[in-house]
This record gives sequence, structure tokens and C-alpha cells, in this order.
Amino acid sequence: MNIIHRDLHTRNVLINGDMPYICDFGCSIFSDLSYEKPDKVYGVRLYMAPEVINDKKSSKEADIFGLGRIIFEVITGRLPFHERKNDFFLQFELARGIKPEIPKDVSRSLKDLMNKCWEIDPENRPNAEYICDALKEEFNTESNSNVELGSM
Repeated sequence: MNIIHRDLHTRNVLINGDMPYICDFGCSIFSDLSYEKPDKVYGVRLYMAPEVINDKKSSKEADIFGLGRIIFEVITGRLPFHERKNDFFLQFELARGIKPEIPKDVSRSLKDLMNKCWEIDPENRPNAEYICDALKEEFNTESNSNVELGSM
């Protein structure tokens, strides 16, 4: 389906058993439509891509940026920038594409995946299929059978 969600964050992900479901499509648009309200920005800033904050440009790639933040929160059990005061300075840095510090105990492959999702150039971000494949590979290997995800 060609939908741009425009409001991806962990409160818009429901879990049923071990299966996540994205919900709250109230801000969504079809990606094949050119409709865009240039005066509106949707979403939670901690999860917004810089191009959304700066230029109000929603895209599938901007949703991927938010998905990277969701992965961070699920893996670490913490909000992105939890250690920072949510003030003008953080908002300014979010608009410039600041990345949260990934804990040292997170695997190299997950760090690489999150950093790919947070690329400044939207064209360099992976697609959803790539992310699903990477997560399946990360969590379906024997060496990761004891991986413990952060609590939400």
C-alpha cells in the first residue's frame, strides 16, 4: 500500500502477541497523491525527519526515519534523547538531524540499521522491506537467542 503515515512513534504501534501493528492513520496520505498542506507538520518531533521539520515534506523516507527512532526506543527501552531537556536547543538540533547516542551494548548490525534510517539524505534511507529483512536476520539467529528488548 502506498501510504505515508506522517505520525510514526511508539504510541502508534500496537502489539498483539509478538506481532506489531501500526495504527492511527488520521494524519496519513496516499503517496501517489500530490496533496500536501505546506502549513502543517504532523507528528512527534523526536521521531520526525529533518526534512519534515524544516521543509514540511512528508514522504515514505520520512516515515523510515521515524521507524528508526521506534527501533531505538524498542531496543533500548528509552525515548530518543531521554537524557536531554526538550528545549529550543534540542529542537534546533533535531532540525539539523541529530542522532541519539546508541548504547554500546547494541549490536553493530542494529546500530548500522538505525543509522541508515537516520541518514540526512532521504534517498539514502532503506525501504521497509530492507528493514524487515534486517530485523528478521538480527533476531532469528542463534547468537541472538538471548537478546532482550527494552520495555516500552
